[in-house]
Amino acid sequence: MSITHKEKHLQATIFKIENVKREQNFLLRHLWKVIGLGILFSFWAPTRRSKREFLQHGESMLDLGEYSYTNLVLICAGVYTSLCFYLSSSF
Repeated sequence: MSITHKEKHLQATIFKIENVKREQNFLLRHLWKVIGLGILFSFWAPTRRSKREFLQHGESMLDLGEYSYTNLVLICAGVYTSLCFYLSSSF
């Protein structure tokens, strides 16, 4: 191999390493966005209605009546937090 070919290969490898370093720790770099999304998700999820068939609406978790709205928000926040911890540890 020629020297210029080796230099181009080395430069491409260095670029790939820098690119991987930039993409690491997505959740930590965008912490406020992740927290904001978690808050919105926690308050929205208990009231979401699933659509079962055309023009018929299913029941939300709040309509089922097993838990209060506050408990459902805390459950959704716990699920979101555990999902974030799982995703941050796996990458």
